[in-house]
Amino acid sequence: RARDAGEAEAADLRGIAKSMAYDLASFTWIGWDEPGIRITAADEAAGLDAARLNLRLAVELKRGPEPMMNAHWVLGAQQLAHGQFQEATASFERAAEFARQDKNRGGELMCQGYGILSRLLSGTDPGGEQALQANGEALVKEKDGDFFRDQIATARRVLTARFKR
Repeated sequence: RARDAGEAEAADLRGIAKSMAYDLASFTWIGWDEPGIRITAADEAAGLDAARLNLRLAVELKRGPEPMMNAHWVLGAQQLAHGQFQEATASFERAAEFARQDKNRGGELMCQGYGILSRLLSGTDPGGEQALQANGEALVKEKDGDFFRDQIATARRVLTARFKR
């Protein structure tokens, strides 16, 4: 429908699609470990596709730093769940850059924490344990920091079980 619409309506429709893609990517991420929610392999594949669409639309719509941070974060989260550790690390690094642009220290630390987690799970960060501990200590000093620290810990537990070596 956006292809046949005027410029303003097309942008609105793409914005709605972007929001829906973000929600789908988020709702199909196993890292939340929501009780009673079973996410299938097909759900996860759809979630990764949705995360890519969300980022593409964020770029096309020239979204600001916070939506760009979120778009890179949710893509990184999906990549991490799929064992795409190098790609996830790069996505989390980009997300942290956008958080810095937005002067969002809590978001920056959260994204950095997920990057550390990605490297830990890949086995490429020998100092990762200490880095994750320091990240958590810094996070709790920020708004919503306890929530973000706990979120990273939950994702670590779930994903460690998935990628147990």
